[in-house]
Amino acid sequence: MSSDYSLFLYAAAPPLGLLTAIAIAGRLFRRRVESSMELAAGAAAPEAIEEVAANIPVLQMTKVDVSSVKVSTDGTSGTSEARRTRRDIAMGFIAAGVVFTACSSGAIVAGIASLHRYGVDGPIAIAYMLQWVPLVVVLWVVDLPWRLRFGTLASYSAVGFILAIFASSWVRAMDLFKALLELTVLIPLAALIPLLIRRFRPWLLMLIAILFFLVIGASVVSISKIDINVATSKLWTFLLGAVYTATAVILVRWLLQRERWKLTTAGLGLLIGLGLLFLYLHRPDIGMSLLGLPGNVLQVLLVWAIFKGFVMLQERQLLPAQVLHSHLCWGVLTLYLFALVSWGGNLYGQLWWERWSVVIAYGLYLLVLHVWLHRMWRSRKDRQGRRLLLLRVFGKTDQRERLLDWLDDSWRFIGRIDLIAGTDLAERTLGARMLEAFLLRRTDQMFLRTPVDVDKRLASLRLQLEGDARYPVNTVYCYASAWREAVERLAPESDAVLMDLRGFSAKNRGCIFELKWIVQRVRLSKIVLLTDASTDSGALARTISETWSALPADSPSVSESQPRLIIAKGGAHKQKDGVFALLLNAAADLPPHAPGEWSNVCGLALERRLF
Repeated sequence: MSSDYSLFLYAAAPPLGLLTAIAIAGRLFRRRVESSMELAAGAAAPEAIEEVAANIPVLQMTKVDVSSVKVSTDGTSGTSEARRTRRDIAMGFIAAGVVFTACSSGAIVAGIASLHRYGVDGPIAIAYMLQWVPLVVVLWVVDLPWRLRFGTLASYSAVGFILAIFASSWVRAMDLFKALLELTVLIPLAALIPLLIRRFRPWLLMLIAILFFLVIGASVVSISKIDINVATSKLWTFLLGAVYTATAVILVRWLLQRERWKLTTAGLGLLIGLGLLFLYLHRPDIGMSLLGLPGNVLQVLLVWAIFKGFVMLQERQLLPAQVLHSHLCWGVLTLYLFALVSWGGNLYGQLWWERWSVVIAYGLYLLVLHVWLHRMWRSRKDRQGRRLLLLRVFGKTDQRERLLDWLDDSWRFIGRIDLIAGTDLAERTLGARMLEAFLLRRTDQMFLRTPVDVDKRLASLRLQLEGDARYPVNTVYCYASAWREAVERLAPESDAVLMDLRGFSAKNRGCIFELKWIVQRVRLSKIVLLTDASTDSGALARTISETWSALPADSPSVSESQPRLIIAKGGAHKQKDGVFALLLNAAADLPPHAPGEWSNVCGLALERRLF
């Protein structure tokens, strides 16, 4: 039994170690972003004195309970379009998963059947057990609701009980279950469950580069039949290897930062020459020690080259985060099944094509998924996406990440999202270029300092549909001297502005500036303010009233005879469709309506409810 537990721990240790490393890296990245945001804050620029409009109409602050917002499903609304797109994307991932598991499981079952030792119920049992892990991968990668995930798993468990009824006996069924559970379900799940976490996605580029390198290295060792006997290795060789690896990482980062290749290349060449000389003199211990550092440097450079390749693919919108996440999970499962079949021939058959069918299954998965998503992309690429500006009270990381997850699964099917970077969403919105800058300690170069920097960055914001049929999320990193300019440039050009004021109080000076600016400079019909019980409603109402009383004469809201500002209360998971419907109504940018009237644009039927 101890060996069973040890296999389980061996499978779980690498992904858990990666999660720990990611948690540390995420904390370091957030601290780096926070320090850059506060850099050169200085004194705030004095606000310009503007001419106040005459005869300002009374502002109606319409408070809406998000749970009262009813979403139309007539097939023509924006919500229906988002649901169809989400359903079609999910079907693509499911179809690719079905192709993978049909090919891989079919080959393994054929191998077992060729042994003629397990009877009829043996292949049926292993075919059933082999579907557990792919089922979990599909449910989690597609980001289905938790109720649907566990309901599906419960239903599949029921199928297992039904199959057990038709087994030759309950004892036989339980024996098969115990024999297959560990190798076909528990061990692969131990390796995969940590990798299925959604917060894992921003770091996938680096991790997949490392995985590629390990697979290539293992393949070379296997093909060349190098004998690596860990049991007889000396402790100092492990310590020296760890020191060489750490030194190689530091050296490569220093090279990439400062681009001083000549001297470093000469030094590494000298070590290689001395190492070969000692090998010629029959001193392999000294020779291999000298060759260790150059070898590790080459390995780290190879990982970096693979990483850069993935950065280029992601920038060309070919490998969005969800697609890359799916590739990683199915890739790890492919490696596990390949090893299982290769080293368990006496149990899983000895057909020469069996293990290669697992590799072919992964290739078919890639083909089906990318063809499916490309067809969706082609059918939608000419549509004009809308623009949403997301402003918020910085803080409450989990709450802000959940909000962005909701928008990922709704708004991003119809348009892009622009936001100012902050510590709360820094890790969640970490892009390929910022990840590269963070690894090279160049994050400051990604932050905007001046209005000229703001102009250049906003002109280069992504707006095209990405490879997963979603529109992009554009994160703008600003020093304290530039974030106001960025807000002032982004807000008027947006189709809708969502300001998350959960946790708002009079102490949030930056948030107060943003609130004042959008109330005075953006059409009120485009604005949705999201609040909850943690919002200081008194401070919010005073800020809005004071801002409205000083409305500039050139404000776009001056011409509105009955101005109205939507203040939505809610934010629970079950209310996300209501928030989306409010944003669709705001993006429609209709002229003001008479009191008590509401548009039914984008499938919104809104019932007024005060709180």
